[in-house]
Amino acid sequence: MSKRRIEAEEAPQAEATAVEPSQTREAGDDTEPQQRKWTPPVNPFPFEMRRGQGNQIRLLKSETEEDRTRGTGAWVIRFEQNPNEMEGYSKTNPHPVIAHLKSEGYRWGFDQEDGRGGWGKPFQGDPAGTDAIEARRVYRKAAEMIGAEIETGRTPS
Repeated sequence: MSKRRIEAEEAPQAEATAVEPSQTREAGDDTEPQQRKWTPPVNPFPFEMRRGQGNQIRLLKSETEEDRTRGTGAWVIRFEQNPNEMEGYSKTNPHPVIAHLKSEGYRWGFDQEDGRGGWGKPFQGDPAGTDAIEARRVYRKAAEMIGAEIETGRTPS
């Protein structure tokens, strides 16, 4: 026998130190650990938010689990208050942002999930790509029209 083989045979065997689940729990804790339940994301899901001159605007993605499998859903733009109720505007003298949203294909409607109204446009093809880019472009223009600035969280110098 070679010298290495003899040393290996004489070396004490390492014991397995696997920790059993019963050893990791506190004494007296005989309940099984609770498994976390999957909670779906909020629908409509908020993407962006800006505050402006007495108004707030949000871009949301409205998409249920069924919509994800079918590739349907909509981008939604919501205002905190009706732009026609802002100073200088009324139902007879509408805010130009309303005409802008209509010209971009957005229509007024209510979301099935939360029942709140907003300006929505159904997905045209790629909700995470070109549709998202287009929705953000329209949203930013609408925010600019109501005087909303980008909030960076920094104080100006």
